[in-house]
Amino acid sequence: MVKTICNNKLLYALWLVLVLIISIGVTTNAVLSLAAFALFLIAALFMSASDAIVLLIALMPYANIFKLGAGSTSLFTLCELFLVLLLVYKRKTLNGSLLVSLSVMLAYVLLSSIDSINVMLIIKVLLNFMLVHYSISFIGKNDVKNIVYLLSFGTLIMMLLSLNEGYLEYLFPYYEDLNYSIDSSGSVTDILRASGFLGDPNYCAVLIISVLALMSVLYYYKDIGLEFWLISIPLATTGIYTYSKSYFLCLVVLTVLLIVFVLFPKHKAWACLSIIAFSVLAALILKEEFEVFNVLFERFESDDLTTGRTGLNDEYLEYIFSDIKVMLFGEGITVDRYDGAINNVHNIYIELLFKMGFVGITVYLAAWYAALNLVSKKQVNIKRKFVNYMPLLFLAVMFFFLAGITDYSLPFYVIIAVLSCNYNRFCA
Repeated sequence: MVKTICNNKLLYALWLVLVLIISIGVTTNAVLSLAAFALFLIAALFMSASDAIVLLIALMPYANIFKLGAGSTSLFTLCELFLVLLLVYKRKTLNGSLLVSLSVMLAYVLLSSIDSINVMLIIKVLLNFMLVHYSISFIGKNDVKNIVYLLSFGTLIMMLLSLNEGYLEYLFPYYEDLNYSIDSSGSVTDILRASGFLGDPNYCAVLIISVLALMSVLYYYKDIGLEFWLISIPLATTGIYTYSKSYFLCLVVLTVLLIVFVLFPKHKAWACLSIIAFSVLAALILKEEFEVFNVLFERFESDDLTTGRTGLNDEYLEYIFSDIKVMLFGEGITVDRYDGAINNVHNIYIELLFKMGFVGITVYLAAWYAALNLVSKKQVNIKRKFVNYMPLLFLAVMFFFLAGITDYSLPFYVIIAVLSCNYNRFCA
C-alpha cells in the first residue's frame, strides 16, 4: 500500500485535499465546494485520463454533499460531464455503435416522456453510458488498485463522519428523508439508521458491500495484503449501523464467499483464523452482547421481511400488465411513480419495465451492450475465477430491492463490476 501511494503521491494528495474541502464545507460554508469543483477541473486537465477517472470514482461517496447548497445540483454531476467531454477529446474518436444506440435511446426517452420531460435527468442517464464506456477504455489493472484504496478510504471516512452526532446535524439538510429503525411491532424507534452522505441507508449498504467485494477480488490475486483486513473490518462494522437487513444478509454471504473462494485457495492461515474469529463473534452476537445487532435482529422479527417491498412491487407489476401501452413503452424514464402509488418501485428490474416498457428495455440494453463492447479489446485470454463475479453478484441482488435506473451511483457500480470481472484479464 505504501509503495502504491508513494508512486501516486499527487493523486492521493489531491484526493485528500478534495475530501477535506468538501467535508469541511458542509459544516462551514458550502461555497467551499466551488473551490473543490475548480480544483477538480484544473487537475483533470493536467492529469492522465486514468488518474482523473480514478479521482472521480473516489469522490462518488461525496456526491450528495458536493453542492453549493442542500437543494442545488451536485457539482459532482458537472465534474462527471466535464470529464466525459475531456475523455472524448483525448480519445479522439467516437464509438459509432454507442453513438447510434444513445441517439436511438434519446429519441425513445423524449417520445415516451413527452408529458414529463426533465432535461437534466435525461442528460445524466445518457452520461452514465458514456462514462462507463470511456472509463473502462482508459483504466488499466494498476488503476484498479488505486480505486480500491481511495474508494475504501473515502467510504470509511464518510461513515465515520456520519456516525458522529455533531457532524450528522450538518448532513440533515442534504437528506431527502430521515430513516429511523422500525421495531418488530411496526413502531418507529428513535434510532436513526446510518446512511453516510448518500441519505439512504440501503443505498449506503450497496456502496459498502460493493467496495468490500472489490477488495476481496484484489486480495484473492494478492495485489493487496494486510491492508485488506485493516480497511475491510472497520468498514464492514460501520455498515451494521445502517440497520439494513439486506446489508446484514449480504455481509454474511460475502463472509462465507470470502472464506471459501478467497481465503482457503490463497490465504489458508487467514482462513483458519477467520473461522475462529467469526465463530467467537457469532457466539457473542447470539448472547446479545452487542446492542447494534440486537436492534438489527429485531427488524427481522417483523412479519414482512422485505419491509413492504413485495406488496409494492406486486402493485407495480399489476399496473404495468394491466395497460398494454405501459407494458410495451413504459411511463417514461423521468416518471417517479404512477398516480395513486404510495411510493416508487423498489426493484430496478421492475423499475426498468415500468419506465421504459419491453420495447424500451431492448433499447436500454442495446445501449449498455454498445458501452461495454470494447472490454474484449483489452483482455488477454485468461480464465475468470468465481471471485471475479462477486461485485456483479451483489450488485444484481441488492438492486433487486432498490430502484436505480436514474441513480447517479449506478454507472460507478457498473464500472466496479466490469473491472472486477476482467481484473485478471486487463493489461496493467
